[in-house]
Amino acid sequence: MRRIILALTASIISINASAEISPTMSCTFESFIGISHAEPENSRKSPIHQGMRIVQGKTDSNTLKLDGAKRATNSNIWQAATPAGWETLESTYIGDFNEILSLSHELGANKRPLRGPYKASLTTTGVESTSIMLGNCLVE
Repeated sequence: MRRIILALTASIISINASAEISPTMSCTFESFIGISHAEPENSRKSPIHQGMRIVQGKTDSNTLKLDGAKRATNSNIWQAATPAGWETLESTYIGDFNEILSLSHELGANKRPLRGPYKASLTTTGVESTSIMLGNCLVE
């Protein structure tokens, strides 16, 4: 049983390690949706103007220096979460501050390096609330 668990763990790690993050992603978000889990009537939607840039899997220093009202992310390190070789409609990346960045694309476009503009969402969730930012990312 222990060998099976170790083999499964190794295969999961190798799948995620083979999914590469694009060299540079520049994202802007124009819409914020805040959802209260305990009090849905307190949920809200509002316009925002926040951005972020990821270079080689790390949030660039210029993004991290931005005031929180302009900075879309608190994560420093990003990893691809979509397993390599799977045909999907979205490519997903996980930040080290529990943020999920999703890029929408045509089915299977993720089987080759992404390039160009994509619709994007940046989601942060917790026990009490979920925050969603909607916008676009340019993948270079």
